[in-house]
Amino acid sequence: MAPPEATSAVVRIILVDNGGTSYSDAFLNEVAFEQLGRAPDAKNVDGLSVDIDDTLVESVFDDHENGADDLGVPSAEIVKFGGKDLGGTLYPAGDLRTLAGGDLWVESDGSLELTGPTEAGTYTFNYYLENAEGKDNATVNITVTDTISPTANAGTNRTVDEDTSLSFDGSGSTDNVGVDSYEWMFGDGTTATAETPSHTYTDPGDYTVELTVTDSAGNSDTDTVSITVTDVTDPTADAGSDQTVDEDTSLTFDGSGSTDNGKITSYAWALGDGNTGTSETPSHTYGDPGDYTVELTVTDDAGNSNTDSVSVTVTDVTNPVADTGSDRTVDEDTTRISTARGRPTMTRSLLTCGRSEMGTLRPAKHRVTRTSTPATTSLNSPLPTALATPTPTLRQSPLPI
Repeated sequence: MAPPEATSAVVRIILVDNGGTSYSDAFLNEVAFEQLGRAPDAKNVDGLSVDIDDTLVESVFDDHENGADDLGVPSAEIVKFGGKDLGGTLYPAGDLRTLAGGDLWVESDGSLELTGPTEAGTYTFNYYLENAEGKDNATVNITVTDTISPTANAGTNRTVDEDTSLSFDGSGSTDNVGVDSYEWMFGDGTTATAETPSHTYTDPGDYTVELTVTDSAGNSDTDTVSITVTDVTDPTADAGSDQTVDEDTSLTFDGSGSTDNGKITSYAWALGDGNTGTSETPSHTYGDPGDYTVELTVTDDAGNSNTDSVSVTVTDVTNPVADTGSDRTVDEDTTRISTARGRPTMTRSLLTCGRSEMGTLRPAKHRVTRTSTPATTSLNSPLPTALATPTPTLRQSPLPI
């Protein structure tokens, strides 16, 4: 067989008779060739790709890493296309069809255009070549890629009390195709995957909440909101235990046992005697004995407060001071009322004879003062009998000579 581009050739003819004898001396110097027609050879088209909402312009006759179409002789053209992802139906070349949500044209000269696809994925259809010598068909594969990220919307910043349920809403998130998944991170170590989850914060503070949305192509986007959780729990004040202390002795109070779910910022002590303290462990000295009620009020950083009290007994350890008054002199048989530490006393003066140390009487030279405390008496009443003969307390004083 002569090659298609040959225009002349030398042909050698070998003749063989019935007996098997060959003769090779016959030559033809001029031979005319007639080119015969050839059917087309269609090639599969792979590697075509377009982004969502973009436009693809290509030719199915080009070499797409699988060899270019051989259109045959005479040149073939596309007469129809369709099948597979075009619903199984064949359409005449030049028809407008819908593929991946976009508009598809396949012309007879092999040109192909896909405009504005909206659905990501890989799509397949057939094209059909035909000429006078025959026909052939092959497959076209087009991949529509989604490279557009969604837009996450986690809502607005909010404030909520501790231990109160709070609802989140990611329904404001959008995507050119559609959001496929939601992932929430609440800032306290917990997560959720619903579009509109609820969550309860048990501890006050400021939290950053993240919402990440992802579409079916794997594109994602993240949005954040700030949540302020208010402390509404009072602290617990602890002023310690009841105490007993001597007067004029330093006593230390301890409020360190006070607790709060946040932070205690102040201590206020009312010490029961008009004095106060503001430290966690103040000291105080009570000057007077008695019973005192001490109050401790603690306040946290949110302004919540609580009060506790303790009893303090201050013991009297000071001895009394006795005072009988000053020495006095009165006439005998004279009653005199005086006071000793605020109590009335009655005195009577007697002039007697005193004894010597040896027991011998001698003339009276001393004045003897006797003192006693009456049970009840009047200034104008006679001296009670019981006071007339008590055993006196004698104090000798020299008499004038």
